[in-house]
Amino acid sequence: QLFAKQAARTPDKTALVYRDDSLTYRELNERSNALAHHLRAWWEIPDPQGAATSLRGRDLGALGIPSLDAYVTTYCARRGMAIPDMRPYLAFAQFRYAAMVQGILKRVSDGTASGRVVLHRQERVAEIAALARRTLKV
Repeated sequence: QLFAKQAARTPDKTALVYRDDSLTYRELNERSNALAHHLRAWWEIPDPQGAATSLRGRDLGALGIPSLDAYVTTYCARRGMAIPDMRPYLAFAQFRYAAMVQGILKRVSDGTASGRVVLHRQERVAEIAALARRTLKV
């Protein structure tokens, strides 16, 4: 929510610089909300407590699910766009997801969560943030 508010306040201000590319808050918000968010099932860290649905470690072919690369190729082709370097988008989506989980945990600790059952744990925030950092290093 904070990022969306910042994007609304300063849509044309630079939000992300990665190597020789940069994106404004508007561009990053639009792109990350679209493709990168759709890819969460492919990059999500499996959770032994069942807090998240992940495709990692599954036989995608047997399930009739395309690989991440095949999905991105099809997605971009259907929208008439070039296939981007996904690393900054995926890392942004991963950091954003870590922040969302942190927000859920904060509401739980404050007693303001909408439900009593919480499947996330604090360690998950660090795991997702570490995944985002690795995504940028590849």
